[in-house]
Amino acid sequence: MQPHVARRLGWDDDGIRAGSFAARVMSLEAKACGGRSSLRSMDLGGISASLQSIGATGYMKDQAKENLLDFQDKAKELVQQRRALQNITGGRGPAAAVSTIQLPSYFSHVSPPSSTTVHYVDYRFGGYNMVKAQEMLNESILSTCIGGGCCIGNKRFKIVRMQRLENTGLFHNSKNYESSVSVNADLLRPNTTPSVHEWLRKLGQKNGLSAAANTHYLLHGTDSQNLESIARNGLKMQYSRATGTFGQGIYFTESSCKAKQYGDGTTSGGKGCILICRVVLGNVLKLDRSVVGRRAPPSGYQSLMAEANRTQNRSSFGVQLHNEYVAFDDCACYPEFALTVDFS
Repeated sequence: MQPHVARRLGWDDDGIRAGSFAARVMSLEAKACGGRSSLRSMDLGGISASLQSIGATGYMKDQAKENLLDFQDKAKELVQQRRALQNITGGRGPAAAVSTIQLPSYFSHVSPPSSTTVHYVDYRFGGYNMVKAQEMLNESILSTCIGGGCCIGNKRFKIVRMQRLENTGLFHNSKNYESSVSVNADLLRPNTTPSVHEWLRKLGQKNGLSAAANTHYLLHGTDSQNLESIARNGLKMQYSRATGTFGQGIYFTESSCKAKQYGDGTTSGGKGCILICRVVLGNVLKLDRSVVGRRAPPSGYQSLMAEANRTQNRSSFGVQLHNEYVAFDDCACYPEFALTVDFS
């Protein structure tokens, strides 16, 4: 058992060290009483003493229980998706399941899976969803950016239009990719979970975003004139800049102030567009530094993360200010909501 698993089960580093020390003492006692000294576990001990105490006392930390339940739910979802794919495709892979994917119940229009027809569904101006979306944008501005000159100053977002983008073909492609990632993901590899706004987190739970594939609602800013093309064709790797600081991929963020920088319309003032996208992150590799020119994540990962206050970038700031996530597959993202914002 590895220390990172113990951390996921609720123990802090001091507890792990204490458990490891106790385990080594127990190993020495076992060896002194004739135990097999050739076993590596006899020498290293590990954290077995802490784990054995669960069986001996029946006591488990509350956080450990919550994490184990989370693992259990994730495992159930994985098994269900694997069985569904096997039953549907007869072992031919997730791509064969395209015609069986269910659209969200709130979609107003249904088109063939191969269709790229886009339907725009407007939300009521000043209604609940628009109010919550505007709160999300303004509350997800980093405190270090408020009043500063790096990205937002003293301005705030005002949503003038909120639309849901319904594109059956894009949605099917994204769900197929999500199923493939969830089936092949390593459940015991610690995934990076974005710190998204509470409204987005609850919306993701309500709309059934896949925990097994590590799917989350993230933000992507663009110029308003790009919306029609994105709604029809999705976000495309081919339009990514080769000089991108963290690779030639599709960039997302939790912070509205960073999303604003992605689009020329929101950077220069006036009306711009911020997309709320379903993003399949899978296993996330946290970067130590910039990786200009990279076009794919390393083997075993589906996305990259530039971590705020940790990842070194090539800008004049020296260190990353915002969390950013980079996907390298067109199907890893489904742009679901478009927020036209007035930033003048």
